Amino acid sequence: MGKVKNTKIYQILESAADKLGGKLTYSYQQLNGGMMTGGLYNFVIATNWNGLSLQITSSLDELPLQKDEYDSCQIKITAYKKSPNETNLSIWRRDYFDRIFGFGILKTGFKDFDKIIALKSSKNIEKYIRKVFENQSLRTELINDVYRTINIHSDKGKIIIQRKSALRMKNKEMIIDDYNRFGLFLTGLKDANII
Repeated sequence: MGKVKNTKIYQILESAADKLGGKLTYSYQQLNGGMMTGGLYNFVIATNWNGLSLQITSSLDELPLQKDEYDSCQIKITAYKKSPNETNLSIWRRDYFDRIFGFGILKTGFKDFDKIIALKSSKNIEKYIRKVFENQSLRTELINDVYRTINIHSDKGKIIIQRKSALRMKNKEMIIDDYNRFGLFLTGLKDANII
C-alpha cells in the first residue's frame, strides 16, 4: 500500500486535502466475483464546511493505480447534518417529458431557472425552496452545469447532501473549485434554514 502514496492521483488528492484543511485517508476493497482487475482503492478527504461534516470521495481500480496510470479522477462530495426531519430534494435538468408532464415539479419563481431546472422536495421544505435559490450565482451555476448532480435525502437521523461530478479532476484546483461550488449550494440551504 505504500506505493499508493507515491502516485500522481494520491498527491493531487493529498494536496487538495491540505488546502481544504482536511485529512486524506484511503482503504482497499477486494472485488469478488472472479474479476481479474483486483480491487478498488477508496479515497476520502474528510473536512468540513461551516461546521458541517464533509467528505470528498473517489474510488479507483487497483491495477492502474499501482502502475501510476491515473492522472485524474471523478469525485463525490457529501455533507452531513444531524436532523430528526425527513428531508428530500431532487434537482435535475428538465427534459422533454418534464415539459409536457411536469406535475409535482416545484417552481422557484425565477423564470430562467424554472425553465431549465426541475425540483421536487419533501413537503416540510417546499415553502423554503425559493429562499435556497435566491442567489443569482447559484442559479447561474446550476443552469450552466451539465456535469454534476445534486440530491438531498435523510437517513438514520441525518440529512445527506450529495454532489456527484462527471468531470475528471486533474489537479487540486479543480477539486477546490468543486468544493467551493458545492459551498454555494450549502449556503442557499443554510440561508433557507434547511441545514
